[in-house]
Amino acid sequence: WRLQMRNLLLLLILSSSTLALSLPRYTCPDAFPAGTDLIKKFEGFSEHAYRDTDGTWAIGYGTRGPGITVTSVWPEWYASSWLEVETLILWADICEQITNPRVNGNHMAALVSFAYNVGFGKLKRSGILELVNAGKFKLAAGKLLLYNKSRGKYMKGLARRRLAEKALFLRPIKESYVEKIDEYNSDSI
Repeated sequence: WRLQMRNLLLLLILSSSTLALSLPRYTCPDAFPAGTDLIKKFEGFSEHAYRDTDGTWAIGYGTRGPGITVTSVWPEWYASSWLEVETLILWADICEQITNPRVNGNHMAALVSFAYNVGFGKLKRSGILELVNAGKFKLAAGKLLLYNKSRGKYMKGLARRRLAEKALFLRPIKESYVEKIDEYNSDSI
């Protein structure tokens, strides 16, 4: 039943006109599971709805939306399914913007994590995608670090997340990303 629900969610999203319009111009590298693992690590899981730092209701792994209220309760499998759907949409939206064929899976995973946290619109306005398309990967990765504030206030958690996203972005595709995530989730930053 869980697998059926997940497949139904993915089928609904794959059949949506938004995703169909967002198909990439070339074969875009896969961003999973590195992107979703990073998101899960920094968002954390909440079975019950909570107010995010910007005051909106969120649940699961930071999922927001009009149907989420103070009484919302999601089991972990449902939250993971929604995270897959949301990251798939972000991946497709980002792929639509990418023109550099040298972009790899770690680049995409870091960009998906970043966009999941700050929003796709902010990623588009940030200039990061322009740097990626120009092949200026180190500059693009460095620019991720600028987004460490919420409502103008410096947040240690965001600074750690941006460091992890930068490290993943710059990591050669052959290296493993999993053991590096914990390195950026300590209080030493």
